Amino acid sequence: MSAIALACTWAPHGELTRFRRLAPFLIENYGAIIIAMRLESDPQIVDALLSTPSVQVHYAQPWAAARHAALEQTLKTDADFIHACDFDRLVHWAECDPDDLRETLAAIPAADCTVIGRTEAAWTTHPRCMMETEALFNDVFSRLIGSEMDFGSSARGFSRSAAEAILRRSPPSDGYAIDTAWPLVVQQAGMLVAYREADGLAWETPDRYRDAAATEAQRQEMITAWDADPDRWAQRVAVARLILNLGFKVWQRSG
Repeated sequence: MSAIALACTWAPHGELTRFRRLAPFLIENYGAIIIAMRLESDPQIVDALLSTPSVQVHYAQPWAAARHAALEQTLKTDADFIHACDFDRLVHWAECDPDDLRETLAAIPAADCTVIGRTEAAWTTHPRCMMETEALFNDVFSRLIGSEMDFGSSARGFSRSAAEAILRRSPPSDGYAIDTAWPLVVQQAGMLVAYREADGLAWETPDRYRDAAATEAQRQEMITAWDADPDRWAQRVAVARLILNLGFKVWQRSG
């Protein structure tokens, strides 16, 4: 398998203990692990990361540009391909379905951009406020790209050429809502965009501040709470709007 580096962003919510336990698996499967963090991150957490082989920490300023920063720093490694994934989601994936993660990494070199979506089983672990609002941009940009895809997991595979094209055509000012924008950039550059789904992309938020991934009962409790909260719906609508607007902006740039 071609060398793959991990590009991720992390705003810690108690995942460090689980990361330490999973570090040998991650080191085995990634040639380099690049983590973009907030400038004000806890120094003890940063020190713990830096004491782990293969891990590099970079401070993203502003935080909205963290995904750009992680991708840019990963290009400074000698990796042939890049796996971009939010850190909390990756920890859940590695803990709960490591074989699925390995299979996904093995598939990344087949395309310049691999959009990694959620299987039906993974989708059903999410609250309705996420499923309903993410369906908006998934439907629109599946039509524009020409293939049905789930963009909202923010998990991607990139070739070096695709990552370089993204950084040329999508400035840091685009912010974090790049879920549809970056695959569009790669397609507009004439490169291959592929799609695969992963069972391991279950909802990771219920895992926060736990020593292990949440149980099904704990997840269902949080799903019920989120779907009963109007503020959560408003937040997810706002996120979907940002993703839609940036995707349209990138689409118009090609014109």
